[in-house]
Amino acid sequence: MKALDQCTRLMGYGAEDIVKEAIEEVKQQMGGSLGNGGQIDYTDAAGDEKREGQLLVTTLLQNVGALWDESRSLRMMMSHWQAVCKEADTDHSGTISEDEAETIWGKVLSEFRQMILGKLQRLGVAAKHTSSISEVASKPAGSDASKEEPLTQKL
Repeated sequence: MKALDQCTRLMGYGAEDIVKEAIEEVKQQMGGSLGNGGQIDYTDAAGDEKREGQLLVTTLLQNVGALWDESRSLRMMMSHWQAVCKEADTDHSGTISEDEAETIWGKVLSEFRQMILGKLQRLGVAAKHTSSISEVASKPAGSDASKEEPLTQKL
């Protein structure tokens, strides 16, 4: 029930809101400020501040609730957080901006949706229902998929 409550809460948030909350959480855990221009450091060259990247990935993963660790892909993201940050760092600055953090969040959501879809298919949920879930799972976070009726109403 806790996972369902968390998913329901997340439905009311946009990617930008979730990322802003995650960045604020990183700031708090790092003592109230971030390195290099207020962006999230993740490289070894940043010294102790590289923890910011790890905290960001951890915080974003925790947003999907208790089920994140059931996904091999999400567990891989957690254990290889520097690679996740490097992939999202499109300007190769060694830091993660808010926009780049939204890319990480989109990847988290995509992997989470795929895991849920796989579980539903293994449970034998009718193909007509899983195909609508699959359509949503393949759309990027923040797309028109979030404006459609909730999946629970389709099932």
